[in-house]
Parts: sequence; structure tokens; C-alpha cells
Amino acid sequence: MWNLQPSAHAASAPNKRLFIPFAATGKGVVEFQPLPNGGANGSTITSVSQGNQGGVQLLGNGTQIHYIAGPLFSEVDSFTYIVTDSNHVDTVLLVDVVDYNLFRGNHAIEVAPNPGVELIPSGGADGVLTVDGKGNFTGRQSLLGSISGHFDKLGNFVKVYSPPYYPSLHMDLSLNDTSPVIEGSFLSGHTFTPYAYTVSTYLIAPAGENAGRYTALFQPTGNAEPGGTGWAAVKINANGQLTFVGRLGDGLAFSFPSALRGDGTFPVYVNGYPAAQVGNYEHRLQGNATLRDNPDISDFDGAITWSSMAYGAPRVPATTYPQGFSITVNLIGSRLSSSGGLITTLDFGVDLVMGDIDVEFVDGGLTQPIHTRVELVFSNSNRVISVDAPIKDMTIQGKDSFLAGNVRGLFSGHFLHPGVNAIRSFSGVVFQKQDRAAGFFRGDTTTGTVILNP
Repeated sequence: MWNLQPSAHAASAPNKRLFIPFAATGKGVVEFQPLPNGGANGSTITSVSQGNQGGVQLLGNGTQIHYIAGPLFSEVDSFTYIVTDSNHVDTVLLVDVVDYNLFRGNHAIEVAPNPGVELIPSGGADGVLTVDGKGNFTGRQSLLGSISGHFDKLGNFVKVYSPPYYPSLHMDLSLNDTSPVIEGSFLSGHTFTPYAYTVSTYLIAPAGENAGRYTALFQPTGNAEPGGTGWAAVKINANGQLTFVGRLGDGLAFSFPSALRGDGTFPVYVNGYPAAQVGNYEHRLQGNATLRDNPDISDFDGAITWSSMAYGAPRVPATTYPQGFSITVNLIGSRLSSSGGLITTLDFGVDLVMGDIDVEFVDGGLTQPIHTRVELVFSNSNRVISVDAPIKDMTIQGKDSFLAGNVRGLFSGHFLHPGVNAIRSFSGVVFQKQDRAAGFFRGDTTTGTVILNP
């Protein structure tokens, strides 16, 4: 990119950034063509300054500039040179020399649609790029899968991909040392639905002591529908990457990745559920959460927008909330530990009697809430074997597996819906921070919340 710092009688032109693979042993070298249009307009270099952290040489009869980093080079250095054109107009150009190591690490990819048709998931941590100290990168992106490449000495990477269902996808990425971030765009080659996406990244912050397993609840606010409480099992890796796996309060399964920012926040984004479940419905979960300790309440939290809107004629009619909805849910998360509170019910291996818990079912087509007690007597298969009507069966998982359906802290079961004589299924997660558990059950056209308390 070019940006001029002109003398009193100079024209204007841009600033140039050069990216250098600086070795820890002390020397990095970069050269470039300094003349606009290759000197075709008769311009020449009349002088060049030295950098504060490296030396500058003029080579090739004034057509090339050679920068050699000194042993104390750190992140960014600068120098200037003067170009005199055929009309004897001087232009002072500033060059920044940037160490690729400034971008070294794991970067979360965020993709946001430009105005127009949106065809790919966007808005959250859409992938990860790992950049080394030489400008090379590897990673994954939701649409393209595995990607790799090299940022050239101008900090640019350009490539055309051919992902499934798209004639082409043009990726254009650039290093921006002012943040530092990676910026760019995706541009489709679709002839009937062209679209453009803005790409940006942020450096993923290590999780430190916050790494571990969590459970999360997506709680509806007020009398909003759907009335079910969504749940998820959450894993935070030491490198700051998160994975959510669970079900939202309308009963539909979801999963998504995310990554920690430096301020402890992380994006929450899901765009679309499997078509076999819901047909032509656009389902979205979008917002931000913050990793922080709220004593006796949560270890992370955020206000999340959850929407389901129909478009076109549904192929598979939604059995719950066919008209769609758009509500705000409170996302809260609780760290799982090996002991304490309701989580002790997960310590299996032999049959244990842990006492009674209160189970409550609310909304979901019930004419009134249902309250019952369950005696926690476990079999070796983690099944609660002593239950009272209307509960038919109940299981609490204790296995340390992260796959939905076998999640440490997950409970599930069935109960009889009074009056309609229907068997309803329910599921949720233990929420240790509040010494309770919560989830949802699905009625004929609505969902409700199930709550477990000691």
C-alpha cells in the first residue's frame, strides 16, 4: 500500500509496508522495486535514509532498495527515500519494515457479510489461522476446510478456491501491523448470486487457568417463547479455543467453535440447523459472552440473540414454533469440577444413594407446573433407578466424554404429560455454580423448562 509524505513541492503517493522474516540469530533481508511504474515515467531515486534498526542500500542503478535488519531489530523499523520524476518533482516515501513475528500465533477468523445475499455462515469465530515467524500459515475455515499459504513481502495472500457448490471463491488477505490483525475479503464467482464478505481476525488469547470443561445454559427471559432452557457442554483448550455442543431450547441440536479475545470475551454464533430437521428455516444464534467470575452465578455470561425465521415454503414443517421467533436468551456457563454440590451425583462406579432432588417441569403445554421428588439411587449404567410419577426414567451421565449424548454432567429422561397421556422427553446439564441442573422438554407445539434442585 502507498502513502506519501511529500516535500513542499511534492505530489502525493502511498506508504509501503515490507514484511521480513527476521531470524533470532540477527539478520533479515528484504528488497523491493521502489519506483512507481518501474521508473517508466523517468523517475529516479535521489536519496535514501537509514533505518533505526537496520541498514538500507540502493542497488541496481537505483532501481532496487535492499534493507538489512540489524541484530536488535524488533517488530517494526522505518526509512524514507526520495523519488524525483522527469518534471523534477520530489516525493518523499516512507517505508515500514515489519517482522512477521508480530503476527505469530493463532488467529480467529471472523467473516461478516457485505450488503446483499448471505450464503455462508458468518459472524463468529469462523475458523483459525496459525501464522509462523516467516509469514507461512495453516488453518481451517468453515467453507473451505483446510487452508495454507504464505504472506508475501508486501503482506498479501491471494488465492482462488473451488469449494463444493460454488464455482469459485476468491480469498484476498493482508497483514495489518497497526493492530496487528489480518484483514481481507471473500468474493464468490456465482453468476446468479454474487456476494462479498469482509474478513478480519484477532489473535487468540491463551486460556491459562480458565482451560477446562464447562456446562452452559441458554435461559429465556421473561415470558419469551420458546420457553425451554437450552444447554451445552463446553470445552476451553489451553490455547484459548472453545467448542460448544448441545441443544437449544426448541430441541434442535447445535455445535460451534469459538476463541478467546484478549479482553476475555468470545463470539457466540450459529447460523443454520440441519435441513432435515427444520426445512427452509434460517436459525441463528449470535452475540458475545465474557469469561468472568460472578460468584454463585456463573463463570461466563452474555446476552445472545436467538432467532428462527421461515423463508420460502418449508420442506419439513417445524413442529414447534412454525411462525418463527426472535428473542434474547441469557447465556451462562459453569465450570465442572470433580466434587461439590449437585456434581457429586456424577461420581459413579458403584451404586450410590445421594439423597433426594426436586424436579420441576414448567410451560411446554402444561396447564400447571409439575413438582416431584427423585431419589438418587444409581445403577452402574448411571441410571436413576428410583423415580416417582410422572417421571418414567432418568439418567445422569458421569462419563468424561465430550460427544453430545454422552456428556459428563448431562441428564435426560422421560415423563408422562398429565391430561394428554403423552410421554415427553427431557434433557439438560448440571450447573455446578448454582448447585442445580436445568434443561428443556418438548411438547406438541412448544417447549418448556425442566429444573433440578437439591
